[in-house]
Amino acid sequence: MAKLKVKSDKRLENEWRKGEVKFWKLCNEFLNWGKVIAKVKKVIIMPTDYGTFGSYHPNITKSGYVLTLSSRSDTSASNIVHLLLLNLYNLAFRDASEIGEIDWYKRQAVTEYLAQKTIFAQLFLPTKTSDTSARHVADSHLYLTRLGFPPVSDRNYNILENILTTKEKILFNLLKNGKLTGFDAIGDVLWPNRDDKFSLYAITKLIEGLRKKMRSVGLDSSILKTSKGQGYFLT
Repeated sequence: MAKLKVKSDKRLENEWRKGEVKFWKLCNEFLNWGKVIAKVKKVIIMPTDYGTFGSYHPNITKSGYVLTLSSRSDTSASNIVHLLLLNLYNLAFRDASEIGEIDWYKRQAVTEYLAQKTIFAQLFLPTKTSDTSARHVADSHLYLTRLGFPPVSDRNYNILENILTTKEKILFNLLKNGKLTGFDAIGDVLWPNRDDKFSLYAITKLIEGLRKKMRSVGLDSSILKTSKGQGYFLT
């Protein structure tokens, strides 16, 4: 069984130690994840004062798995339970789905249910955090502005422009007017000669790639809307 190391947060570490053995036992007996757990060599928690409640990264090495988690310092050990379940779920089912995809929502729903509605919820007190996120966001934006950075949305769009392919960039600019752009109009612009490369499938793959890159720079890909059977538009 891997020992969990918490960097610079004795409160969180001491709380976790009280239920650590039982957590791994439940994962083995309740979820039948014994084979995955046996390969976990190290778990590292990185406490942070800002950001989301937590993030995780399962690193697969030749000797086994190294699980690195970041957890808000104002959360309880119950947050570590959820983050570890997310990690182990990924490894058990080899789930590499992107944010916003159906499999991503499924993974989130399953692990949240396990952490909050099953015997796992009895391991630690639930997390109770102070509502400071709005202040933190405002402070962060003010600080970046003082450093001379453009507003967050402008900065993200600038980054996006730099990673798009030529066709993705043309498509994105075509949709930015907020009006519905039909499949034929998109085809006329991207494939003016209407050679064999043009198809609805090709447009769909471009949209898919564009949404993925939007998410990768922190933009909400849901603003790129699909009008079934007609085309696409940005809100």
